[in-house]
Amino acid sequence: MEFGIFDHCERNSRSPTETYQERFRVARRAEKAGFFAYHVAEHHGTPLSLVPSPSVFLAALAQATTTLRLGPLVYLLPLYNPYRVAEEVCMLDDLSGGRIELGVGRGANPIELSFFGLDPASAQARFKEAFDALMQGLLQGRISLQGDHYQVKDSPVDGRTLQRPHPPIWYPSSGGGGSLAWAAQQGYNTVVNGSLSACAEAVKVFKDNFAPGDQGADPKVGLTRYVYIGDTDAEAMRVGQEAFRYHMANLTKLTREAGLDHRKSPVMPPDDFDEAIRTGWAAVGSPATVCEQLASIFDKIGNNYFIFAPMQGDLSVEWGLNTIAAFEDEVMPAFGKPRAERKIAEAVG
Repeated sequence: MEFGIFDHCERNSRSPTETYQERFRVARRAEKAGFFAYHVAEHHGTPLSLVPSPSVFLAALAQATTTLRLGPLVYLLPLYNPYRVAEEVCMLDDLSGGRIELGVGRGANPIELSFFGLDPASAQARFKEAFDALMQGLLQGRISLQGDHYQVKDSPVDGRTLQRPHPPIWYPSSGGGGSLAWAAQQGYNTVVNGSLSACAEAVKVFKDNFAPGDQGADPKVGLTRYVYIGDTDAEAMRVGQEAFRYHMANLTKLTREAGLDHRKSPVMPPDDFDEAIRTGWAAVGSPATVCEQLASIFDKIGNNYFIFAPMQGDLSVEWGLNTIAAFEDEVMPAFGKPRAERKIAEAVG
């Protein structure tokens, strides 16, 4: 099992300037602890995210770190000219010394697409055109596309990525596995989100359809959950409940303002904190308790990579740093080689 960070970088009680600097501190601590990557979401028009431009944030984060891998999760491709994305990906990979993990998607919230004057019904078609053009630029150094949504006339991509033939590609899935068959067949990495049953089905679809590609035969199959670790179960419950409430207000703001019921979405966690823990959306407690909860969740899903936000809602940077330390000291070792050897011994015994 490997571990990474997934960050919405929510608006909180500090200024954006302070928030970005806090994230850099947490990223440096995660790098020291041996985390694999720092993945950042892209959202628009919502306090859920202070990172409407992953490229800008990751360019800064690349200078604040040295070995931690960095990635948008995801670039919302329907919002971009693919020629521009290809150029930015080349820049980022070179700026970071070849550390980019390239997540792509069409966007989970149609309201955000509408802010750009796009019909959400066109998102899938736009994604396919933009992705095909992006890969053409990364692989061939040139893009020629006359599509229904994008037109790029035989344009050279002068820069090239440091990683060849291109940075690792990530295609996540929220709420089900239907779209993952395609990603698996290309040999890409993935991260799943949603209910435990939806995540388990998505991982099964991915594994059943996986074919090795440029990224090799050992893909990362990731899962994201909420995690709140305190010195005691009681502390984690108290702090986690408030952070979860703050986060849910940000997460559902756009749908509530549009008069929609977010509870009908399979990718939305329960509003109730206790129910979120009971149904496996969250792991909350002391390090020992969180280890037990995560072990149960991982066994149900079959993932080999786990990402979470050490700072969420209005949590302090000190809480985030302490969470990373707890993972380094007590959680990550529980899912390393010793645990795998114990499970093998139990199976044969």
